[in-house]
Amino acid sequence: MDNTKTKRKRIVLASIATIIILLMTFIFKLYGPAIFQRGYPMPYVKAMVKISEENPIVKVSEGIYLTKVGNIAPVKAIMLEKYDSELIEQAGSGYIFTNGTTNLTVSSEIYWRKYSVWDIPDITIQTK
Repeated sequence: MDNTKTKRKRIVLASIATIIILLMTFIFKLYGPAIFQRGYPMPYVKAMVKISEENPIVKVSEGIYLTKVGNIAPVKAIMLEKYDSELIEQAGSGYIFTNGTTNLTVSSEIYWRKYSVWDIPDITIQTK
């Protein structure tokens, strides 16, 4: 009697493990390119959770920021505060900012269809 219960438990556990493996394989086949678009996704997932009306931009790592897709206002604010630069032109996924003497390019990339990843340069601007 115990032997049949043990066999049933093993069959049920093996079935559950097989279903989980098949489900994970399906998810990674379907969404893998989006999930691993920028490498390890956890820093981006953590940033996604922090985005809100009060906090529209979140720093992911040095020079990398995340916003809701199409929300450039926080990026403009960072560029104005950090480099005293204003947006002068958009060129594809690049945004050109200037402070009158120096041009800086900020690139963007759509991430998981709902977010924009911004690569804001971390440089020191020399002034005369």
